[in-house]
Amino acid sequence: MHSSLTSLYQHALIVHCAGFDASKLADAIFATFGPGTVYEKARTEGGSPLKGPWTNHCIKIFVANRENGDKPEGDPNGKDPDGFCKAVAVTALLAGKDNLAAKVTECVNTCQVGKSVCSNC
Repeated sequence: MHSSLTSLYQHALIVHCAGFDASKLADAIFATFGPGTVYEKARTEGGSPLKGPWTNHCIKIFVANRENGDKPEGDPNGKDPDGFCKAVAVTALLAGKDNLAAKVTECVNTCQVGKSVCSNC
């Protein structure tokens, strides 16, 4: 499932960056799920159920928006719990620090933008 992969990429980014960088997370998500990946192949082959890996709606919107150069890249209507799954590593890294809430919001908003996911985002 992509949440696990996203968490792995996020963990790697945190280790390499010694902090959280939303743009690097967005780059990693796009590299994992965007053009030329097995996820794109499964999406474009169509059919139901998908044969192969799948992504949720927010990731599909994120990839399409990034490909089109649209801002924000995240889905303004996304309600998947994926954003919170990505935020676990950021929360652990920044627990007790003043910028925790702002960085968790950035993380969630990478693929899901607005108040549809988090009333405080």
